[in-house]
Amino acid sequence: MYKKITTRFILGSMTKEIELLFSIRQGDPQAMNLFLVNMQPFLAYLHRVLSGIAIGGLQQKDTDYVDDVNVISTDTGDLLKLDQAFLDFESFSGTVLNRSHKSKIMGLGEWRDRVNWPLPWLRNCTSLKIFGVHICQDYLATLHTSWDHCLTGFNNCLLSWSSRNLPTLQQRVFVMGTFAMSKLWYLGQVLPLPKKWLTKMEKRVRSFLWLGRLEHLSLDELYAPVTLGGLGLVSIGAKCDALFIKQMCRVLATGGQTRAHYKYWLGLSLRDTFPEMAGGPNSECLTPYWRHCSSLIKEAVDLGLVDPTSLGRVKTKFIYKELISTPPPPKVTYKFTRVEWMVAWKRLDSPVLDGKGRDLFFSFLNNIYPTKERLLRMNQHPTGFCEFCRGVTEDVLHLLTDCAKSRNLWVFVKFFYWLLVDNFSIIMLSFAKFDRKNAILFLLSNYALFLHSMRTQKEFDLICKF
Repeated sequence: MYKKITTRFILGSMTKEIELLFSIRQGDPQAMNLFLVNMQPFLAYLHRVLSGIAIGGLQQKDTDYVDDVNVISTDTGDLLKLDQAFLDFESFSGTVLNRSHKSKIMGLGEWRDRVNWPLPWLRNCTSLKIFGVHICQDYLATLHTSWDHCLTGFNNCLLSWSSRNLPTLQQRVFVMGTFAMSKLWYLGQVLPLPKKWLTKMEKRVRSFLWLGRLEHLSLDELYAPVTLGGLGLVSIGAKCDALFIKQMCRVLATGGQTRAHYKYWLGLSLRDTFPEMAGGPNSECLTPYWRHCSSLIKEAVDLGLVDPTSLGRVKTKFIYKELISTPPPPKVTYKFTRVEWMVAWKRLDSPVLDGKGRDLFFSFLNNIYPTKERLLRMNQHPTGFCEFCRGVTEDVLHLLTDCAKSRNLWVFVKFFYWLLVDNFSIIMLSFAKFDRKNAILFLLSNYALFLHSMRTQKEFDLICKF
């Protein structure tokens, strides 16, 4: 890429110039390690010569990751020092700074509206993307811009999956958790998730999850595992809080300059919880960001989610589990109180049921299957009566057991295993224990799927012939 590049080695003494004819390419196994060795002297030099900015006795100068160099300073003279340092580094390393659109500068405070800088090749911006976070000239803009870009990626991912054939709720929950929500977790570790953006994300989750279905359940009912009546859907708000708490604990446990910033901003507000943070200079006023950090870590300690004496052992999984440990029970449990719901939910999670069968019985148990009775309540049907049984309301129990077109087949299914219990208990999977429970579940699943696929007059006639 670059011609006439030479280098020297220190082998007891300085060697003669050696012309470089090839170099490590991106993707080579040792490329990252060798590049870091190459950059380390330059970054150490920057840290030594730049003035930076003083915050509570701390001197913040630069934050770097591989080839991404970010400098903050209150002295414009640091720009000239930085430019000279790059020129010197380029002359002997062969590394070349991109002085076009990739080199940017943003003014803060009194320099907010400044457009002229000592280095004319710097591109003036109102926001900078640093390590995946869109840093703007004020906190709220940073918060909203970063989450807006994150929401865009989240929406685009769900949009790309919307055209796929995902007939069951479990499949859609898996896709959201694996591909879409994973785009949120990085930012959730370092920035609070505002209620406005959380509401937008949950709205998008609902529209994707219930696509093509008439009746919905609230998201709060779906956060619980299947064995408790939910779908194991990840709660975005709780997961972001858990990740944020874990990140704070990691910083407080490992030390370094980032912990020193935490100590300065949070020392006074957390002195009762973390006495070692109270010493030294501390800020008496908290900005909105640090106020959120303080309240969140205090709440975690009060709830027993975090032990101040063992911050390094805090696990995101444990915090998240505790934050959603008391989800509201499904509303249907209050309507049908005689159902053994713990038995029903456990059987719904049986490996005997395939995805479609489990999805169908999930609709039955939660009373959201689109029978004529349910359609009448949504003004989607004129009477709510079964089209084969004159004057009889079609609910799930009638559809599966009492309808003129399915009654004979149901009698065969019921007495095939000699199920001498009421029909309602069988349909709700809350019948008493049987030796051949798995066989019964398999038979019920296939029976329900068969009826579900035969909803037209012509196809119901096939059942009578059978």
